[in-house]
Amino acid sequence: MIKQIFNLITAPFIKYKTYILITIVIFIISSMYGSFKVSNITPEEVLSISEELLYSTFIENPFNDFIFRIFGSSIFWLILIRNILVMVIVLYGSLITIGIVGVIAIISNGHITGLALNVMTSASELPMHKIVLGGILPHGIFELPAFFLACSLGLYAGAELIRAVFKKGRFRFIFLLKHFSAILVKVIIPLLIAAAFIETYITPIIFEYILGI
Repeated sequence: MIKQIFNLITAPFIKYKTYILITIVIFIISSMYGSFKVSNITPEEVLSISEELLYSTFIENPFNDFIFRIFGSSIFWLILIRNILVMVIVLYGSLITIGIVGVIAIISNGHITGLALNVMTSASELPMHKIVLGGILPHGIFELPAFFLACSLGLYAGAELIRAVFKKGRFRFIFLLKHFSAILVKVIIPLLIAAAFIETYITPIIFEYILGI
C-alpha cells in the first residue's frame, strides 16, 4: 500500500523531470536576483519591506478574511486553500496561456522567496541557514515539489503546443486538462495538505528549537 502511494506520487516527477529541472534552475536564478536587490537597500527599507510582507500576507487581506469567516481563525486552512488556489491558477492558467502563467509564477515566486529570505535575515539578524532550516525546509520538503511540478506541467503544455505547430499535429487540450486535473488531485493536493499541516503545527516548533542552537 505504501509502495503504491509512493509510486503514484513520484511517477509525475520522474516523467516530467526535465521540465522540473528547468523550473528549479529558473527559480534559483530568480531567488538570487531577489536576494541581490535587497542587499542594496538600507536597514530602514528592509524593516519597512518586512512589515509590509507580514501585513499583506497574514493581516490585511480580503482572501484571509474570507477564509477566516468560513473556517475560523485557522492558519492551517488559510495556508492550504491559498496554496491550492495558487496551484490551480498555475496549472490551468498555464494550459490556457500555453505555459506563460507557469513561467511568470516561477520567476515571481523565486524573486519573492529570495527577497523575503534576505529581508528576514537582515531584520532578525539571524544566519540565513537557520531561517532556511527552521522556517522553510520542514514544510518546503512537500510544498516546493508540488509547486515545481505544477509549474513544470505548464512548461510541458507550452512544449506540446510548439511540437504540435511544427509537426502539424493536434494540441491535445482536453487530454492535458484531464491529465493535469488527475495530477492535481492525486499528487499536488496531498503534498499541499502535508505541507500545510507541517507549516502550521511543526515548523514553528522546529524553528524555535533551531533558534536556540
